[in-house]
Amino acid sequence: MRAGIKSILLILACAVLFGAGFRPRPLPAAAYAATGYSFAGALRAWKESLGPPLPEAVLLDVPVFYQWPEMPNGCEATALTMLLQYYGFAADKLSVAYDYIPRSDFTYTWFSTYGPDPASAYAGDPALFGFYCLAPAVAEGANRYLAEQDSTLRAVDISSADGYVLRRSIAQGRPVVVWATIGFEPLVYSDYSWRLYSDSSVYHPYKNLHCLVVCGYDADYFYIRDPLYGALQIECGTFLLRYAEMERRAVVLSEAPPDASALYPGGARLS
Repeated sequence: MRAGIKSILLILACAVLFGAGFRPRPLPAAAYAATGYSFAGALRAWKESLGPPLPEAVLLDVPVFYQWPEMPNGCEATALTMLLQYYGFAADKLSVAYDYIPRSDFTYTWFSTYGPDPASAYAGDPALFGFYCLAPAVAEGANRYLAEQDSTLRAVDISSADGYVLRRSIAQGRPVVVWATIGFEPLVYSDYSWRLYSDSSVYHPYKNLHCLVVCGYDADYFYIRDPLYGALQIECGTFLLRYAEMERRAVVLSEAPPDASALYPGGARLS
């Protein structure tokens, strides 16, 4: 009787899974045909689609620059400067902050404070009262700089890239600018807020957002160039947690077309 109940439950579970929209991701038809229509062949084809295995450990020679004392709130410009210097450019963090990354000051009225969307511009002044900017603004600033240098490199916003994609980029010689938190502490929102210039909606900023460069990995750690703390190694789980809390924001430089799907044709993969 008990065995019969288990069989019924198993049948019901399969019906729920396969009758309510559950669909395994198919291989392309040609690839599936090449497997001989067998499970072993399909598994082999899936592994081959991942590309060659990544090296167990990589550490790129990214220089360390500090945002202090000139820019207490200038981690994005400093991180981008480290990235540009890695590629051989004589970038200066103050010039990157004030001449290339889009920036917008706040406007104060009797009733509200108005400011930019950090996705489009740095909010405030990184040397005085400022907050931050996000991946699209950093990529735009990088591309302005690269265009002025007549470089064939492009900055690519690869936000949503997971841990595998970060490791693969590093293994290919591309350090990654990412957003996490100061000291990799839990994410906190600020009590401060402002209305966006674009649509007057209220923006609540992060309090402890931080921008840095990931330049290496091994089985246990990601290796970081931090504009506040210098060269760090952060346990993989902690790094990926804070990176995910900041919505996996990331920028790389590449000779490839400025399209994340072209850079990473296999798409995102599990960390």
